[in-house]
Amino acid sequence: MLRIMAIPFDSATKFMATFHHDGDRVRVCVKGAPDVLLERSSSHLVGDTAFELDDATRAAYESENGALAGQALRVLALAGRVLALAGRVIPAESFDPSADLLPWLHDLTLHALVGIIDPPHAEVREAIATCRAGGIQAKMITGDHRVTAAAIARELGLEGETHEGCELDGLSQRRWVHWVPMPGRSGPATKQRR
Repeated sequence: MLRIMAIPFDSATKFMATFHHDGDRVRVCVKGAPDVLLERSSSHLVGDTAFELDDATRAAYESENGALAGQALRVLALAGRVLALAGRVIPAESFDPSADLLPWLHDLTLHALVGIIDPPHAEVREAIATCRAGGIQAKMITGDHRVTAAAIARELGLEGETHEGCELDGLSQRRWVHWVPMPGRSGPATKQRR
């Protein structure tokens, strides 16, 4: 499929999307945070057939996301759809790639959850041990899901609670420095604080 346009990953939306010519139709492919794509999806694939994404199936995907994240895996959801309005497929020649494309990213069909291992570099454990020996408290700030962040922290021997980055955004600099958590789902602004 020939790519027409892309919406790059953004830490605010937590997904990226690409639009492709699929014969005389336009197909959008999306990858991103499972919780975000679950919210944007109305169906899911079983084999080659799309079924309604009901509450029980959503709960099953959320549970699987937690299970994968608990294994220190970075979890991505994959979803997509053929562009259509009121049940009518939009012909490829009618698609305007310069228009606002975000409205097309709803009623997606969830295809899969994918767990990706992204292990810490070998020298990280040693660096944390060196910090501890020197009386320095190490903190881990990551854009990963809270459960993934907690699992990685355990593997590294880091102790403390895990919090979402948004929970830390309102803290004063003094409180930030003295607080012990390992924030997950942190955006660039949170990661740059000292």
